[in-house]
Amino acid sequence: NWQGSRKMVMFVGGGYDAGGTTGKANNGGYESDTYNQTNGIGAGVYMFDALNGNLLWWASNNASATTPAATNAGVIALKDANMKYSVASEIKTADRNNDGLVDHLYFGDLGGQVFRIDLNNNASTSGAFATRSTRIMNMHASGGTSPRFYAAPSFAIFEDSASGIALAYSSTLGGVSSL
Repeated sequence: NWQGSRKMVMFVGGGYDAGGTTGKANNGGYESDTYNQTNGIGAGVYMFDALNGNLLWWASNNASATTPAATNAGVIALKDANMKYSVASEIKTADRNNDGLVDHLYFGDLGGQVFRIDLNNNASTSGAFATRSTRIMNMHASGGTSPRFYAAPSFAIFEDSASGIALAYSSTLGGVSSL
């Protein structure tokens, strides 16, 4: 739900920094096996209106600030200081309550991190749409040696029959964790 009604949207990553500040491949950027990104190119996730292409919402360290929850117009931003490396993968969406609406976004970046963004489909304003961004894995290493996630996380959600706790198994994260 966006501003109180269903809307067809697309979620995309910010892209791939092939050339660092010059934009030319093989002149820095992730084309180098020791690249340690500091420029923020491609760092973030974006939500576009699928029918007209308008940018509705985005999350990144590049945002100047998180948009106040009471806001109900303009492009909405969620600032996360950890989201500073290129997001080149597909954004994995999850509908946790089976209502046909996306509740969570999952994605990795090229700096060795994996994130979950929680969405509020009952928000009465667009500023309250994304409730938080959580870094759920941090394998970032200095010197450009971080693992790079080029593919979306793969996971299955299930409920533990003994405890009733919702768990996720992720092949990307390599194990089971509580949601």
